[in-house]
Amino acid sequence: MKTSRGFTLLEIMIAVAVFAIVAAALTRSAVLTVRQTGIIEDRTVAYWIAENEANRLRLDRDSISRAGSDRFPVLMAKREWEVRININDTQNQDVRRAEINVYREDDLERPVAILSTFLGKH
Repeated sequence: MKTSRGFTLLEIMIAVAVFAIVAAALTRSAVLTVRQTGIIEDRTVAYWIAENEANRLRLDRDSISRAGSDRFPVLMAKREWEVRININDTQNQDVRRAEINVYREDDLERPVAILSTFLGKH
């Protein structure tokens, strides 16, 4: 009497179904990871831009004397960004508060980074 040593069609179909479920879960996880990586990259670059602008304001001695708003484009990481700076008075006449908002050029409604800093005369 011969004995069969192969897999049955049912066993192969179950194995393929299990593989398909695992592959779908891994693909979804990979897509989410890629999306999160892009978000983290955007935030990192936006905070670099905000820090650069904060340092520029600190080095500019005239920035302490003016309160107001400014907006301008910045090119960094091969992309266009928009920077919006608001400089406000504080209770101390020698100190101003600057809020720096950085936006992606394709989404000017939601800032990617917000940085608040203080500017002083000394």
